[in-house]
Amino acid sequence: MPHFSDAQNGVYGTDRLTAFVAIMLGVAMPLRASGVAAQQASLGLAFVAVLVALTTTPSASSLIRKALFSKLGAAVACVFIAWGASLFFSFDPYASVKIYARTGGFILAAVLIWSVLCSRPNAQSLMWKSMIVAGLVFSILALLSINGVPYILSALKGRLLEQEAPYQAFKAFAATAMCLMPPIIWSARKLGGPWLWGGYAFVPMALILMVQTSNRAALAGTVAMSILVAIRMLTVRNKYFIPILVLAVTVAVAAVSWVVFQEIDNAKDMGVVSRANAGHLYLPGWLIDQHRQYIWKFAFERFLENPWFGNGIDQINKLPHAKDSIPYMDGSAPWLPSHPHNWAIEILAETGIFGFITFVVALALSAWGLFRRYQINHDESVFTLIVFMGGFWLSSLFNFSFWATWWQLTFVVIFAMLVSAYKLKSSAGKNQP
Repeated sequence: MPHFSDAQNGVYGTDRLTAFVAIMLGVAMPLRASGVAAQQASLGLAFVAVLVALTTTPSASSLIRKALFSKLGAAVACVFIAWGASLFFSFDPYASVKIYARTGGFILAAVLIWSVLCSRPNAQSLMWKSMIVAGLVFSILALLSINGVPYILSALKGRLLEQEAPYQAFKAFAATAMCLMPPIIWSARKLGGPWLWGGYAFVPMALILMVQTSNRAALAGTVAMSILVAIRMLTVRNKYFIPILVLAVTVAVAAVSWVVFQEIDNAKDMGVVSRANAGHLYLPGWLIDQHRQYIWKFAFERFLENPWFGNGIDQINKLPHAKDSIPYMDGSAPWLPSHPHNWAIEILAETGIFGFITFVVALALSAWGLFRRYQINHDESVFTLIVFMGGFWLSSLFNFSFWATWWQLTFVVIFAMLVSAYKLKSSAGKNQP
């Protein structure tokens, strides 16, 4: 097993600026346990340091040019051209322009971060160690809080009094923990020694966190990632076929059982289960909750009203009747409380057919490029990217808004970090990232 080498990467001789970038990037995603502000503060400080680093890193400029003028860069440019056209048809053009510009800014920032990480390989080991430690610490604190230990949530949120229930407060962090599993496991395997055990210890804590916060979208992403890992193990090491099959069946039965009982409990609490309501569902309620099905129906109908260019970026919840109560749920919920809870329907309804197709094509090109690279060199960092993307995009079919700041940052930053590790390895022609 190839390891990160502190001696080779010069960790102990890392300059302070590189060390600061590495630590801030490493702890940023786990800091989601403290809220959006903490996560963005860490990323903001990291980005300021990255901008300073760019002034003293001549090689970074050539990497930025290559990224911007690559095939993927051209595909992303086409996406923004298509999305730009939808701005003229937006329900609130000014609000859509802000989200449009912010999304583009995040992607550009990720490219700059990637270029600095590639130009300063000393950051790699320290960055991944920081992520492992922060992931473990904040997962332990979140689990302790959810299971009744007082004052932890207040301390993490920086508030004297916290009215929100811990299981609800850490629901978003559970989704972040799902995204952290691939890079933490991969980096722990590369670091070896006690880091390996720390990485593996993060997995059960992340799973428990998802279950205890009732984050079924994160569990769906975990299932997708597990399937990808199982396929790889079956194709590389056939002797694991029986244990993997047994594990897969066990996990599937347990997951279905939990979802069924969870849905029954939720339905009892909400008082919305009835034979009449069941007739209005398109899918079984135990698989997809009825409110989410109504949300998707409303959003898709708005797409049909403006199919080519959509209703404007981040505008679906502001359209007429979005806040009306759903009659089938006895007036207990609106048609669209905030967003469609499905990235495909959200982009389709808000940017139209042109915006949706160009985005899916760009996403497919990125995934296909990763699959081709993995077929050539079977590099674990590339496979980690594939697993991460599989979990993120499948989970996003059921949960947070595609335009949510912290959710976009989670994807682009982790993606940039993992690609930088692969870039270093492929450029050096060595086994260590």
